[in-house]
Amino acid sequence: MMTFISYVMVALAAAAFVYFLKSGNQRRLEGGGGGLPAPLQPMAPTVENVGAGGVIRLERVGPELTDMDLRVTARHTYRQGSYRWYELELDKGTEDRLWLEVERDDYLELYLCVKLMDLKDVGLKSTDMEFMEREEEGELTYEGERFTLEETGKAVFHRNGVELEGENLFFWDFENDKGDKLIGVERWDDGSYSVSLSIPIKSSQVEVFSAS
Repeated sequence: MMTFISYVMVALAAAAFVYFLKSGNQRRLEGGGGGLPAPLQPMAPTVENVGAGGVIRLERVGPELTDMDLRVTARHTYRQGSYRWYELELDKGTEDRLWLEVERDDYLELYLCVKLMDLKDVGLKSTDMEFMEREEEGELTYEGERFTLEETGKAVFHRNGVELEGENLFFWDFENDKGDKLIGVERWDDGSYSVSLSIPIKSSQVEVFSAS
């Protein structure tokens, strides 16, 4: 009697094992929970995730509607608390470099830096900046156009996105009356100033060929 029972138990165990294998295979075929997970699809390259080594094209830029193919040489980070925005350093194949600021608040904003300057180029001194820092208002004139102070604040600059290393700065952002030019002034920890002229561009003007 014991031998017969043993045969029955072995047969039941074998049947259960076969059923388990078949059901597992079926779940894998149907995309169920069995087997290895499906491989993750690579993220499509965008201006928000492109990094050093990436290649982008800017189309119809500036008054001459210039098209440019550019290589990203670095991706820097600006941080205010938990809020971050980015600066792409771009190589256009000449000695000149460009910088594309990428910021997303309620929507994506892109600003292309087309010129680096000094305070004297925009008719300002360090005492003027200190006054505007206190009063949180002011304006400047550049090439006959008036630029009004729109925003000031403190931030930390992380070169190449390395968050363990940061440079503190204070910034002033000015905009012309037409809203098609911006002048940014930054004061660094060592007391030096950097000034940049930027123009806003649309995301439709940017094509990303590769992210890195």
